[in-house]
Amino acid sequence: MKLTIILLVVAFLQVQAKGYSQMITLKQQNAQLEDVFVEIMKQTNSHFIYSPQMLKDAKPVDIDLTNVTMDEALSLCFEGQPLTYVIENNTVIVKMKELPPPPIKGKVLDEKGNPFPFVNIRIKGTTNGVACDDNGNFSINAKIGDILVISFLGYETQEIKITSLTDISVSLKVSISNLEEVVVVGYTMKKARELTGSVQTVNSKELNNSITTPDATSALKGRVTGVDIVNSNPYTAVKATVTVRGQGSFSGGVDPINGEFNDAFYVQTSPLIVIDGVVTQFTSIAQAVSIADIETITLLKDAASTAIYGSRAATGVILVTTKKGTGGKPRVNVTLTSGINYPNFGNVDLMNTSQWMQWTRDAASISWAQIPSYQTQFPNGYMDLWKNKMGGMVALFDTTSSFDWQKNIIKPGLLKRATVNLSGGNATSNYYIGFSTYNEGGNDFVSKYSQNSLRVKLESKFTKFLTVGMNVSGMFENQENPLVSAEGSMMNLPFYNPYKDGKTSDTTIMSTWRGPGTTAAAGPYRKTGNPFYDIKYNNSLVKNSNLMGSFWGKVNFTPWLYFTSTNTWSQYKSGSNNISDRRTVAGGFGQAQNMKGKLEVNTIQNDVFLTSNVLNFLKTFQKNHNVSVLAGQEYQYKHLLTTSATKFDVLEGERNLSAGATDTYSTNHIMATGNEREYLVYSLFGQADYDYKGIYIFSASVRRDASASYSREGRYKNFWSLSGGWAVSKEKFWEPIRDVVSFLKFRGSYGISGKDAGADFLNQTLYKRTGTNPPSDYLEKGNQGYYLYQLGNDKLTWETTNTTEAGVDIELFKGRVSANFSMYNKAGKDLIIRAQYTSISGIPAQYQNIGDLTNKGWELALKTINVIHKDFSWTTAFTMYHNTNRIDKIRPPASAEDVPVFATNATFWTYGYSGNFKVGESINDIKLVKFLRFENATGYPVFEHVSDTDGSKSEVVITPTSSFSNLLGNPASKQKIGTAMPKVQGGFINEFKYKNFGLGIIITYGFGSMVQSKAIINTIGNPYNTNWANYNPVVLTANQVYWKPGSPNNNKANVPGPGFQYATISGSQSSMTWIKGDAVKIANVRLSYDLPAKLLEKLKISSFQVVLSADNLKYFTNKNYIGADPEAVTYQGSGNDTGGSGRLNYNYGFAASPRRVNLTFNIGF
Repeated sequence: MKLTIILLVVAFLQVQAKGYSQMITLKQQNAQLEDVFVEIMKQTNSHFIYSPQMLKDAKPVDIDLTNVTMDEALSLCFEGQPLTYVIENNTVIVKMKELPPPPIKGKVLDEKGNPFPFVNIRIKGTTNGVACDDNGNFSINAKIGDILVISFLGYETQEIKITSLTDISVSLKVSISNLEEVVVVGYTMKKARELTGSVQTVNSKELNNSITTPDATSALKGRVTGVDIVNSNPYTAVKATVTVRGQGSFSGGVDPINGEFNDAFYVQTSPLIVIDGVVTQFTSIAQAVSIADIETITLLKDAASTAIYGSRAATGVILVTTKKGTGGKPRVNVTLTSGINYPNFGNVDLMNTSQWMQWTRDAASISWAQIPSYQTQFPNGYMDLWKNKMGGMVALFDTTSSFDWQKNIIKPGLLKRATVNLSGGNATSNYYIGFSTYNEGGNDFVSKYSQNSLRVKLESKFTKFLTVGMNVSGMFENQENPLVSAEGSMMNLPFYNPYKDGKTSDTTIMSTWRGPGTTAAAGPYRKTGNPFYDIKYNNSLVKNSNLMGSFWGKVNFTPWLYFTSTNTWSQYKSGSNNISDRRTVAGGFGQAQNMKGKLEVNTIQNDVFLTSNVLNFLKTFQKNHNVSVLAGQEYQYKHLLTTSATKFDVLEGERNLSAGATDTYSTNHIMATGNEREYLVYSLFGQADYDYKGIYIFSASVRRDASASYSREGRYKNFWSLSGGWAVSKEKFWEPIRDVVSFLKFRGSYGISGKDAGADFLNQTLYKRTGTNPPSDYLEKGNQGYYLYQLGNDKLTWETTNTTEAGVDIELFKGRVSANFSMYNKAGKDLIIRAQYTSISGIPAQYQNIGDLTNKGWELALKTINVIHKDFSWTTAFTMYHNTNRIDKIRPPASAEDVPVFATNATFWTYGYSGNFKVGESINDIKLVKFLRFENATGYPVFEHVSDTDGSKSEVVITPTSSFSNLLGNPASKQKIGTAMPKVQGGFINEFKYKNFGLGIIITYGFGSMVQSKAIINTIGNPYNTNWANYNPVVLTANQVYWKPGSPNNNKANVPGPGFQYATISGSQSSMTWIKGDAVKIANVRLSYDLPAKLLEKLKISSFQVVLSADNLKYFTNKNYIGADPEAVTYQGSGNDTGGSGRLNYNYGFAASPRRVNLTFNIGF
């Protein structure tokens, strides 16, 4: 039975197929449609159903067909007719075409209820679409049952089914899926879903919701991962230092502004900064762009993202995209901020007079107990020693009064910021004009900082094929800083008073301290400058300007092939004018040889021209194969001019080099030097990207750079990368769990980027002129000569960084949870250092590729939408980063005669440091003589000695008759006591919104580093040396205890106290003054309120927001930490004896970044 049914069905289908497959031949001219129907019925077994009334409006047809199907014949007959047809069971049913329905109209609004212009409206399943007008209105030809897809970049796409012909109102919300964002990567733009490298983007809203700062780099802290952002000085206008995925060089780097190669004292960690596609020489975003003009900041970290920049990308890349105009009515946005910077001392409190007097008595007690000669000289006890040392001081000064230098030196400062921007455009052109001004008064003395910027950005589509644009900006900075150390001034003795009668109500300020000493060098009660007097005359004025103009054109040859050319000129100028007035001690007043004032004037001018030309190909094949290819060329020319002049014998109040006097401090009144350099880089590069349905993604890039820094043989270098990604969640088998795991992508990359030395002639033998240190009459008498300064090295080659990375991007619950995790291996090869030769060789230095260094680590960025409701939302962002590095190779010297002091077979000695590194160690290791404890009975410090021969360990007690220097001369005794880089660091950000109220909290953290506490160092020392009169230490907390004779707490002693014993073993030589730098910081709290839409409509403005914010509110540190700010550490510098390089972690200790309270108004028109 079943077989019979199957055979009948097959037979029926064959009959049907035969009926439809009958071929027709028609040849008629001006024939009526009904006659054509009759002829078709003759040639087929078909039938027609129609009414004669339908055919009245039908047009005659001309038809000439041979052997075509009935369907093909009918299609031609009905073409252009008011009729249509359907075929059912070999019967043709003719019917009238339906009239098109009236257009569907509607309006699109944003989250605040404002009209949203230029939103895309498309009928789902078709290419039919329109865009909203200036007022958010749209009209589209659609019918009931159609689904409208409403979308705009950065907002959630909505789908609305048409159920009636009534007008539609739509409100778009900001997209919660970061994976749909378009990201600028290299010379292209991609969606985050398409990335195969490690990229993070921070938008303008996130920047504005961060700390108040003129430096956008500082606002990134806690928001991005894989970076170490440090503000090494808490005072005004100091820009943050950024290191991406660990220090990639031993030492050495070129200051991008003045062009000098600064050896180990300048470790270049700053990423390459690219502004609107233009490569710059700046080390800080704030040098060129106001934070108010920034649309997005994108951080590129792995080789897949950075290799396209070649020799400039080893330290990472920061892409800054500035704001641009959009179509529609002109928009004006105004931001006004006013705030107060409150001093922030952490737990640092300097001693008052009573505490200082007790400290000196403790010093006498400790010194008398530990030094036998004092016991002989003062047999009645330590108080006789104290009276002997302090008698003159007590007689000379009022040691019953106290002046609080700390709070009088560091005072509240005012902050003001204003920004205005105008933007708009139409279908073919857009414009953006932005102006901003930032003024801040520092907490230390009279420091002032101002930043003013102007940016004009235009874009115009001249024809269908040609678009041109310009981006012109100017940034102007002014700084005024006292030539008086704030920290040094805070350490003035508490009974010193800047006012003559010792009362703060007296307005007369002393020029020098009272004392029997007649000169600044005489003692013990020497004359020294009064900071409150000096700041009236001595200061440093710095003016920086940056002019930048980019002009670009884009030619569209076809929809899939276009060419862009960008040509940029920039000029950076910096000038400093430092005066030490003759009326002050710093200017020579009271000195045995009076210089009668000193003026230093320095200038830098850096002109750069860059042309970048790129051909782009983007095409989709067979709907699923997406291919993009680019090929480009760049040429950069840099001209650098620096001058420096020092003049003595300067008239009072003058800052001009020509303002001389008749006094003769030296015959060489003005000493001037200068430097002029030219620098060229030529590059070719290319990139290819392919993806299949967005599932399988591949990318490759290559760049070839040429630099004048190397010999002809080594001038060229190739850099390249390969990367791929697999979007598993787009596979069909993922469908059942897509509602839970909405996106999952695995990615991996490998590539080579590089680091150009950046300065010319590193491979050449150079000579330098003698007689450059004033004051001297050496040059004036013609006694000048030249000496060998640098030995050439034709084998010098590029530093390279080989980076391998694997990562995963995941999104859960349609964007409610998203995370990015990456692991990387960043291997630096052929790292350069200026090798110092032994003095007997007669050769000072030579640049060499000395070794290899690898950074390894992982990073995590997590975002969650915890609550999302009509009236309330709560989102969280969390970042965490871990990095370690290892010295992989230290190359031995080329020959026995060629032996730099550091280049032994086993050890790498960093230039300028007394520490040593070996293969397998980290360059961030802090290597010191390990302090163990204080002896309970004597208070003598006990250190650990390590044998250079067999590595055995023993304890060494330092007594008055033993030498700590013996331990310093023993390399093995310098052991790792910690690391300068935090083992983990990151941020935790929460954003809450209830109706029109918003609350944001930013927390940053770092764990696992060690910092050297200046606060503890200041408790060390002999107050009876010649410098005692300018030295006030910090009050220790309850967790710091120093040894004192007979004290019941001596078994708890953990820090050194005053006295000779500890002065000879200053904290930079041992672990005695190093403490854990663990810290959690409440960096920002922000409360905002937006006016309701109805009120805005009445006021005829588009937006109004008021914000109350506070920065740097609170630190939570290790219980033994004493200092103001564990994050305020040095990053590049000399004089540290730990052997560390890069992040040296010398903790300033006396003042942290100020606590700011700001009130801001954001108004849109």
